[in-house]
Amino acid sequence: MQTLRIGTRGSALALYQTKLVSEALCKAFPTLQTEVVEIKTLGDKKQGTVQACFGDKKDWVYELEMALLDQSIDLAIHSAKDVPGNTEPGLALLPVMDRQSPYDIFIGRTKKEGGRYSFEETRLITEAAGVSLNIGTASLRRKAALKKAYPQVVCIDHRGNVPTRIRKLDEDTTLAGIILAEAGVVRLQALSDEAYSRLSLDVSVPAMNQGILAAQFRESDSKLKTMLEALSSPTLQGIFFAERTVAEVLEGDCKTAIGIFAQEIAPSTMSLTCEVYNPHAPTSMRATRTFPFQHWHAEAQGLAQELLAQGVKALMS
Repeated sequence: MQTLRIGTRGSALALYQTKLVSEALCKAFPTLQTEVVEIKTLGDKKQGTVQACFGDKKDWVYELEMALLDQSIDLAIHSAKDVPGNTEPGLALLPVMDRQSPYDIFIGRTKKEGGRYSFEETRLITEAAGVSLNIGTASLRRKAALKKAYPQVVCIDHRGNVPTRIRKLDEDTTLAGIILAEAGVVRLQALSDEAYSRLSLDVSVPAMNQGILAAQFRESDSKLKTMLEALSSPTLQGIFFAERTVAEVLEGDCKTAIGIFAQEIAPSTMSLTCEVYNPHAPTSMRATRTFPFQHWHAEAQGLAQELLAQGVKALMS
């Protein structure tokens, strides 16, 4: 009987996501057994230290990639938005499971009568009181998007996993609210739907691959790739790789404020949006295309080239 060793970070969200994939694989292949291997990444080690401000996406995946290459694990499961473009040679990525919500959400302070303030309630209250609208986020993209849409916002550096960030919000009287990815909150069932408000695409274009789970494995393992494809679909793969193609052409990373979002808007039809925000001023550059799904690669490259031709590199720098 085959045992598949699945590597993951040890956070509650990472473990839950790995469990989702493990259970789906075992259901699809009843003779399969899985073993979850927790691996602490450099990003985990930096949490809560001053070094957390100076990391990049590679900090969250490198140790897992090394474990794949030295064959101490067979498979790694990531939040796809945390996987940078510079993955290690010899490894492959495949999106699996259904995409959870790609959107950003606002979580406000708790009310005395119960529940939490929505973003609009919070904005009106702070405006009437003549105080700054302090919102917690560590994401350069979210900071830039908020400042563009709402110049009165003051972004406060706010880090940690989902439960930690919510706890920090409730303990910090200076914060009016925080911005998180809806996917993690939903997967952990950390809050009810009524406890947060979703930011529209007009305000904040999601991060590349936000809400998608990525399976990483050795390129040479064709058998495992075939198994993982049972948990994927051509539509999901087109969305996943279209977003990554735009980021690759633009040479975007966690130090650039870029939102990239693809979705199927009709059978065999995809829309693709990229917005590059200026982290130092309330300006941005956006491009959107709609096209037949099978043309995703050429259209993703074309959209990125369109932005480059318009001078988007000046915003990115």
